[in-house]
Amino acid sequence: MGAGNSGRNVMLNVINNAFDVIVLILFFGLPIFVHEFGHFLAALKCGLVIKTFSIGFGPAIWKKKINGIVYKIGWIPFGGYVALPQIDPAGMSSIQDGAKEEKYPSVSCWKRIIVSVSGPIGNILLGLVLAWIVYLHPNSMTAQGGPVILDVIPGSEAYEAGLRSGDRLISVNGQKADNWYDYNVECILGRSETGEVVLKIERNEETISATVTAVEDEFKMVRVPGVGRFLEPYIGDVIEGGPAERAGLKKNDRVVEFNGVPIESWQQFVTVVSQSSGENEMIVKRGGKKISLKVTPEYSQKAEAYRIGALQAGDIPPWMLYKTPARQLKHDALAIWRFITALVTPGESQHVVKSAGGPMLIILSLWTQMQVSMLNAVGFLRFLNINLAILNLLPIPVLDGGHVLFAMWEAVTRKKPNARLVNIMVNACAVILLALMVLITFSDGRKIFNLHKLGFFGNKKDNEEKVITWDDFKGEADDESNENQKTDPADKGR
Repeated sequence: MGAGNSGRNVMLNVINNAFDVIVLILFFGLPIFVHEFGHFLAALKCGLVIKTFSIGFGPAIWKKKINGIVYKIGWIPFGGYVALPQIDPAGMSSIQDGAKEEKYPSVSCWKRIIVSVSGPIGNILLGLVLAWIVYLHPNSMTAQGGPVILDVIPGSEAYEAGLRSGDRLISVNGQKADNWYDYNVECILGRSETGEVVLKIERNEETISATVTAVEDEFKMVRVPGVGRFLEPYIGDVIEGGPAERAGLKKNDRVVEFNGVPIESWQQFVTVVSQSSGENEMIVKRGGKKISLKVTPEYSQKAEAYRIGALQAGDIPPWMLYKTPARQLKHDALAIWRFITALVTPGESQHVVKSAGGPMLIILSLWTQMQVSMLNAVGFLRFLNINLAILNLLPIPVLDGGHVLFAMWEAVTRKKPNARLVNIMVNACAVILLALMVLITFSDGRKIFNLHKLGFFGNKKDNEEKVITWDDFKGEADDESNENQKTDPADKGR
């Protein structure tokens, strides 16, 4: 009987993992497919020659020629391409199919511009749809972007530099920091050769600047020792059989009030609950509505405080910081623009290459977001679409922005760009981008190894089998099985 159950569990895990892999492939390929489909529709409307429209890359599993266009499905299921010889004579058709270069009628500048920008526009439109999904989903959990309130350890270097718990962060190295993600990015990109960063904070309506040192830890993660942040009181999970579960508290609830006390942070929530006995009214925000619950904390011998069995939510990723579609898209655009400006800023470009993520890290990040929730994966996909759109609009040969640049040059000067010069520029940029991609891929390997050591890429199926009971949580089970609870009785759960 046990062997049968074990075999059934293995089969279920295989099916679940296979489903996740299929969804991962579809999600990763969707931005590329939409981008190329945008080019395809515009080229079709403008009457351009279209040689091939392919879903996926590599040798064809299936292909058929209809009205002069070869439609195909490739063996490599990531994205796709459209071959437009009038815009890119030596493009994907030559690479994929080995087709010889042919002569085609010239195309007007404005048609080339329309077709070139249609790919990025497709990504932006998809990003907008995904932003609305995040906005309309009743369980979307966003941080609304700040303000960032610091939590500073007394006696640390940051404390000695003048920072205090409760300080409101304004900027890092002169760059506005509306959320913890902005803070981390500026600590990575804006630190000096010695690691110094300047934090501007507000305390009691007074603006104060403090110089602190950002360091790389053993996992190559950049941080300022002694500086953390106050966390919003979102519920990450509830303990089975505990007061919180019995009261009806749910994951992603935002605590608004407890026993008549307005709750602003997780730390405050922990403190208020730890001192509360008897039945208490608890008001939470769920799906945009306020809900009143009755909860009776129980005393934990281990923590020597009252608890209800609620766990703190994990960090909200940058693609889930904002609720409204406009704020989501604005943040995505500003994030990639900050990356681009850092690439051409002396002192910051070296940090960009170290911190940039390539295809390997993108795939693993997407996989990780899927393990958290499909909504998080949708947010990450939106972030990727806006990134792809803006990067492709850069005026660099081989990118869509390069085609726009050449078309605008021809429109202004009434002369076609020198074909040989264009070819040299395209090839040179292709080599540079390829070298950069290889460098980033090697960097991805190092980061993935470090994240694996940190336990970042966990298996949600394995974790779901390890159920923590209320007796475990409040300290009435074996001490050995609860050793992990001893280190943070006041910070992690209540």
